[in-house]
Amino acid sequence: MFHFGGHWFEAGIELAHAIQRVVGEPKPRIRRFPWALAYALSPFVTVFGEMLELRYLWQRPIRLDNTKLVAFLGTEPHTPIDGAVRNTLEGLRCLRALDPARGAEQAEATACNGAAP
Repeated sequence: MFHFGGHWFEAGIELAHAIQRVVGEPKPRIRRFPWALAYALSPFVTVFGEMLELRYLWQRPIRLDNTKLVAFLGTEPHTPIDGAVRNTLEGLRCLRALDPARGAEQAEATACNGAAP
């Protein structure tokens, strides 16, 4: 069994900053998740109760040990974080993909609802 260490975000805010860079919006507000609201709504909305059961994943760092993988491969391959975020957002249709006609990336956010950009 091999564990892939992947990208590690100590404070969690680094991922939000990567999204800001990829989207090209340096100033969108980054706020904490309203856990109190999840507690209040959990008796009525099942998904909030389920989220509360997994809250420990936000509270405690859980890091996979990739020592065995690195010993086997020599190095662990990594996609740069901005590229990984861009590919993920494009795959979710939250960003418009590369526009070959213009030769520039269209980092326009869409509704992320799966509708074609």
